[in-house]
Amino acid sequence: MWPNIRKLFLNKKKHSNQEKKLILIIEDNDVDMRIIEKSLGSLNCRILKATGAAAGLALARREIPDLIILDCLLPEMRGEEVCRRLKSDTKTRLIPVVILTVLENNILDCYEAGATKYVKKPIVPKILRLEVQDALVNPEPVMDEDGQ
Repeated sequence: MWPNIRKLFLNKKKHSNQEKKLILIIEDNDVDMRIIEKSLGSLNCRILKATGAAAGLALARREIPDLIILDCLLPEMRGEEVCRRLKSDTKTRLIPVVILTVLENNILDCYEAGATKYVKKPIVPKILRLEVQDALVNPEPVMDEDGQ
């Protein structure tokens, strides 16, 4: 699956008239933010950053990114709740969300909230990059609205 996605992105890079994907990162940790940015450096994308849930939600509504990378443990609100709010908003509900977390026991909660992907921390740059590429190509949430 991932080799085909890689080919798709490499082919897109060759076409200069292709618009760059817009990715919003919602992450409160500066070190993780830099790792995420560096991980996405080889992709043909533009990056927006927010360091909190409220700022991230507002930026998502205003800019309508192609994908959101969301930390699960934000100080003001859990990532699952941010994801639920994104998915309940008509402007942002179709944006794929990749949730990052150190927690082992909330995978199902993330998917029930509407996440497209779940990536464990510490971040492995190549895995994050591949999951982001896959989520851009296959943006549907893992679970449908009925929790199936």
